[in-house]
Amino acid sequence: MRKFFLPKLFCLLFVLAAGQAIAQEQKATWGSDVIVSPTAGRYYKNARVSVGYDGTIFVGRLWATSANGQYQNWEVLKSVDSGHTFTMVTNSNVSGSVQYRALDIIAAGANATDFKLFVARSTHDTGTANNGRSELYLTSYDANGGYLASLIYDVDTYVNGYYRSWESLSLSSDWKEPNGVSAPYELDLVGAKAQSYDSIVVWASKDAGTTLVRRGIYGAPGYIKHVSGSIGSSIPSSTFYGRLGIAWDEFNAYAQKWGKVYVRFVFPDDATDPALNASLYQVGTSDSSYRSPSIVLSQQTGTVVGPGDSDIRTVVLYETNAVTGNYTSVNFRAADSLTLHSFNLAVNGTVKLGTASGGVMHPHAVYDPAYNNYMITYYDSATQALVYSLKPLSSALLGTPSVFKANYRDASSDLDASAYPRVDINNVIHQAAFVWNDNYKTMFDAEYALPTSVQSIPLNVTDVQVFPNPATDLVNVAFIAQQEDKIVISVYDITGRRVIASQATVNAGVNKLPVDINTLPTGNYIIQLKGNRVNFNVRITKEQ
Repeated sequence: MRKFFLPKLFCLLFVLAAGQAIAQEQKATWGSDVIVSPTAGRYYKNARVSVGYDGTIFVGRLWATSANGQYQNWEVLKSVDSGHTFTMVTNSNVSGSVQYRALDIIAAGANATDFKLFVARSTHDTGTANNGRSELYLTSYDANGGYLASLIYDVDTYVNGYYRSWESLSLSSDWKEPNGVSAPYELDLVGAKAQSYDSIVVWASKDAGTTLVRRGIYGAPGYIKHVSGSIGSSIPSSTFYGRLGIAWDEFNAYAQKWGKVYVRFVFPDDATDPALNASLYQVGTSDSSYRSPSIVLSQQTGTVVGPGDSDIRTVVLYETNAVTGNYTSVNFRAADSLTLHSFNLAVNGTVKLGTASGGVMHPHAVYDPAYNNYMITYYDSATQALVYSLKPLSSALLGTPSVFKANYRDASSDLDASAYPRVDINNVIHQAAFVWNDNYKTMFDAEYALPTSVQSIPLNVTDVQVFPNPATDLVNVAFIAQQEDKIVISVYDITGRRVIASQATVNAGVNKLPVDINTLPTGNYIIQLKGNRVNFNVRITKEQ
């Protein structure tokens, strides 16, 4: 595992030595929960988060003017200060008997030239005049909300009384680690379409949404409520085209609370079957025990560093109703599958997450290719906590994901059933960003978020440089400081353990501080410089 998780591990490692001071540091590191741009008289749901290549945080959501009213508005906001403040990017609305049914967003593109903000949403008409008209849209925007293109406009009319429309939408991309055919990245939209036969439909593109191929890949007389999609990448010698993994739940009756979960793979560039596993995989053996799946595939196109890196590893999270104890749990399943031309989650077994009582629900996960970690969140009602867990690609398939933040929300009250937390990674400042629903409010918190009175950039420091990097024995951290300071230089390994500590004086002006890493094993590390006026981290790699 190569991710550096300072907030949780600071408390674990130093609380005995530093006592109350460490608890204060952790609180400052995560900051307070932020209510995303609240407006009186509005009720929000379907919160989504996606972080762009430059660290800009985008939050999408639906809103209505009453808790049980029609959700006729969607909007996307952005933050350039680590979530402290949000401003409007783009929005739209419908009227009359039409309302929005589903929403998803993704900020894709590794640079300003390739960047696009994609917004998918669906509507349905509850009025009898339009006979259940349903519409699905996918639109692209620039970083400031400027309209780029309408990519999908799909219209259907259902039989009288059948007003469910597109129940769920899921956008995914490989822009952080593109596959061999991506130009410049692949963009896929998976939708759960309700009709006389519910179905799964995929729009696939290898050219950033410019050309989208539509394919229906599944249909059944049951009811599909949740769908999740994820694009995986691997080294070209293993599979040049990557995979799109899709997971969904299906119910025998719409009022049924528990059903079954399916998983299937297609090529992400055109949604054709890769012929490695043409049949569906049903998670578990019950048709009435599961729901709300989240699927995530690994993206690793560089050097092989551990098990699974030479192929695409799949993780599926889903809710299950426990047979005893009357509680729900989140199950974690994983598989290395595609090189072996098989996908068998049953053989790899399951791991239950959360407590043994109450409800553990709403799982969501993303993959961080910069550090090869699965980032997992879910809601545990027994502890009234939103949990943040990590599963490194290099670890064993099954081991239980490590809890790095037992509860990243400040409130102690219970959340309602619509919490649905979402997580994404800010690769610029190595920060996990979270949104969730709380009593019709959109809430935000983030790893490394600082109090609103403190900037989210190095204080009184400019022109930070680290050289050489990678290094073998000595690395220099150079910067310009506006004021003098006494600092502590700490080096942390991938588990968050401090392995080197020293003191130094910072002068006003140019500084070059050498750090001796000769005794450290090969790997990735974080160097932290911390004082009253200087406080920032840099990442380094130690080589032989």
